[in-house]
Order: sequence, then structure tokens, then C-alpha cells
Amino acid sequence: MIEGISHLSPEMQKTAWDYMTAPTNGTGRASVKSVEMSTMQPFLKEMSQTRAQNRALRAYTGYSGTSLEELPEADVKYIEG
Repeated sequence: MIEGISHLSPEMQKTAWDYMTAPTNGTGRASVKSVEMSTMQPFLKEMSQTRAQNRALRAYTGYSGTSLEELPEADVKYIEG
């Protein structure tokens, strides 16, 4: 993205940079009704924070997938490469 911005006029560079570095925020809720896993219900505050962060990141990046933190007990293996 930085390379693409470098080809813009100085005014457009500032506009693009301001957009890319603007703070994001989101709101999230978690309740016993919306969190089905009983083992996670003691962590409703943390769940709502994770949801808010993911909503903000989705709004900023346009990514609509599920984040690792939202997957129920996923067995994730990292591959070094």
C-alpha cells in the first residue's frame, strides 16, 4: 500500500495516510445468551472486548472472516516457513 500511495499527489498521499492511520473502534456485547460455551461464560467481559476489536478490524480492513479468537476450541497448528 505504501508503494501505491507513493505514486499519488502529495495531497492525496496525506489523505490516504490519514485514512490508513486513523484510530478504529467498535462495540461488542457478550451475554449468557450469546455465548453458548458454558466454559467461556465467566469471561463475558473479555469476549465482548474481542468482538469489539474484531468488528473494528473488519471495518478497517474489509476482512469478513472469523478471527482465531472467535473459533470454538480450534486446534490450530502453526507452520514455520
